[in-house]
Amino acid sequence: MTRPYIPSQAHDPWSRMWCDTTPRHLAELSPCARTRRYAWQVRELRDGAQRLYAVYDDWLAVRAALRDSARPGTKAYEEPLAESYAEAWSHLDQWAIHGQALFAVNALAQRKSHASAPALPATAPAHQGAATPSRARR
Repeated sequence: MTRPYIPSQAHDPWSRMWCDTTPRHLAELSPCARTRRYAWQVRELRDGAQRLYAVYDDWLAVRAALRDSARPGTKAYEEPLAESYAEAWSHLDQWAIHGQALFAVNALAQRKSHASAPALPATAPAHQGAATPSRARR
């Protein structure tokens, strides 16, 4: 069975960065049905991340309360760990379902920033021979 990695908030700046940055990008975009859907998806991701942090913190509390004989591989350790993983799966599913929204919003924001950037003046080639195809020079 593959076990999910559930980071603690202190050790996972990436989900926080994405969930904090993406709403700012959304606010800069013109409102439409697509951006409203992305806003909903980002809220789902933020909520899912917070629930994952809570599950992880609960696991740390349970693990700290285990008897000294409860080591990885023993039933006393593996059963509460499996319960923690089971609780985390639905929140991980939220990330699998809605995670692409973070990339989509970032791409839209980049496209908007490139479109609003001033155009650079066109420059002539430094050497005219380099600009002509090799067949034309024959």
